[in-house]
Amino acid sequence: MGLSMLNACQSSDQRAEEHKNFGIELFEKGEYTKAKLEFNSALKEDGTLPTTFYYLALLNEKNKNFRAMRENLKHAVKLDPEYI
Repeated sequence: MGLSMLNACQSSDQRAEEHKNFGIELFEKGEYTKAKLEFNSALKEDGTLPTTFYYLALLNEKNKNFRAMRENLKHAVKLDPEYI
């Protein structure tokens, strides 16, 4: 079974989790542009992952985009009030 077929068999939640995890790996390697693409892909699959918004906020901080950082952090806490 090809990768595209395997990907098609996965649920949206599973694909979102994979994009998020790969984004975190890329972020930790300093590959911020690629990480942002993965986080955005995760949000397209499932927009309810607070960790994804948190990492987008970290990327915003690195780019000194503090308004977007604040919005992403607020969204993470809105999705999960206990998320710190």
